[in-house]
Amino acid sequence: MSSIVSRMQAAFAHRTVALAVAAVALAAGAGCVAEYQRTDVDAVVESPLGGTVNYAAVTVPEGMIVKAHIAPFNDDGNPLTCVLSSEDATVMDVSQAVGDKDYAFYGLKAGTTRINVRAGDSVVMVLDAIVTPQPPTTP
Repeated sequence: MSSIVSRMQAAFAHRTVALAVAAVALAAGAGCVAEYQRTDVDAVVESPLGGTVNYAAVTVPEGMIVKAHIAPFNDDGNPLTCVLSSEDATVMDVSQAVGDKDYAFYGLKAGTTRINVRAGDSVVMVLDAIVTPQPPTTP
C-alpha cells in the first residue's frame, strides 16, 4: 500500500511541476507583444527648388512639396500602421500620398514646426519641420 501511495505522490508532484512550468511559459508568452523597433525614411523626391527628408528633419521650400517613404517596423520586422501630423499645419502640412507609407510635405509659409510620426498609440519619431523662404526671383 505504501508503494502505491509513494507512486501517487510522485505522479502528483510531477504533474504539479509540469503545470507550474506550463503556467510560467504561458504567462511569459502572453506578454511577448512585438514592439516598435525602427522607422525607415527613404525614397525622397525633392521639389524643383530642393528640399530634404531624413531621420531628423524635413525641409521644404515655401510653396513646394517634398515626398518621402516613411515606414515604421516592429521588432519582428513587420510594418506598423503609421500616421504623420504637423504641429502647425499653417507652416507645413503633411498627407498620405499615392503609395503605401508615402507622404507629401507641403511648405505653406516660411517658418518652423514639428512633424509627429505615430505608430500605434505612440509617437515614435519627431522631425523638425523647416519651410525655407522662396528664393528671390531674378528679372
